[in-house]
Amino acid sequence: MRLLGRVARRMRAIPLRVIPELRPYHLKLLEQWPEANTYYLWGKYDLTNDQAISIRRITPTKLLYILLATKAPFVEIWEPLWMRLLPLQVAAFCSFFIGGLLRGRMRRFRTYCLENNNSSALFGPRMSNPLLTVALRHTIGIYIYAAFERLAFASPSARDTYRSFPLVPRIASTVILNLPAKPGAVNRLERRPVACFVGQLEERKGIKLLTEAWPLVEQRRPDVSLLIIGDGELRDVVERFVCLRSTSRRWAGFLSQGSIANELNDSRILIAPSVRYGRWREQIGLPIHDALVAGLTVVTTNETGLAPWLRKCGHFATHDEPSAASLAESICLALDARLSPGSVTDDLPLRDGRVVAAEYLYGDVNNEPAD
Repeated sequence: MRLLGRVARRMRAIPLRVIPELRPYHLKLLEQWPEANTYYLWGKYDLTNDQAISIRRITPTKLLYILLATKAPFVEIWEPLWMRLLPLQVAAFCSFFIGGLLRGRMRRFRTYCLENNNSSALFGPRMSNPLLTVALRHTIGIYIYAAFERLAFASPSARDTYRSFPLVPRIASTVILNLPAKPGAVNRLERRPVACFVGQLEERKGIKLLTEAWPLVEQRRPDVSLLIIGDGELRDVVERFVCLRSTSRRWAGFLSQGSIANELNDSRILIAPSVRYGRWREQIGLPIHDALVAGLTVVTTNETGLAPWLRKCGHFATHDEPSAASLAESICLALDARLSPGSVTDDLPLRDGRVVAAEYLYGDVNNEPAD
């Protein structure tokens, strides 16, 4: 109990923010987010050792202690449909709720929702029994309604996923599309016909699909070259693919965010051919963010929650389950479309969607010390 007392005395009555897996993306936006005591649990693969991390890393056990002791009016925590972390979140809510009751206050969570998969896919094949699926949907819906007081959705597809659970439509919420802010300047010069893939070399990111589609592109556009940035379990597949035609295919391996930005600034299109894999579906895609800021034309699948917006703005997102032929066709159309970098960035909002969503989540914060 002494530990709880010390923690509580050190903390003002401002919200808590808990980031489960820290990425450079979070560090870039952190200064623009509303004030909060911010913690993270783990670092993601693209968080390099040379990046200055100004927030504190804690263990799950320490998180439970902090939530019990804090005077925070609410906590911004990871989304409840992150199924792998749902048990920890339930424990975290119990700790936070009990701590509030001890202070005579009813406190709940707020969150930013990206998940856009359907419930049957989220539960996995082991939960395929219809009665069990219905029971799980109702249980999770009741939990979300009890634990959360405000939701910000990253896309219309994320909204549709969450509102398919009972009671969730009753929670205060809004959709704020997860788009990057329009950059102050962009390279408007004519770009070389270079297509980029940026991401982990995994089947779910569509790298195998790309290696099947690219020879079809080369038949129609022999002037085009391909740059693959990233590392992962399919590196051997990529190495063999590149060696077959090393004059126009290049694999750069894992690069820092700054190096990726430099490569994108000299490229014409980004290829992000994500496919569904088990319980996973592409939610937004940070490489798509980086490509839009650099003024690239995006070629992707219908998996990302940004697909309708991308199509509306002249980019290319397949409607049906992607194949090598349909992906190759989209790549060739994107190369022929020649969207100018300026027109791509002009479609972006003036402010980052994640920052606007954070302001919505924190919109009625009272920063006065609690009793």
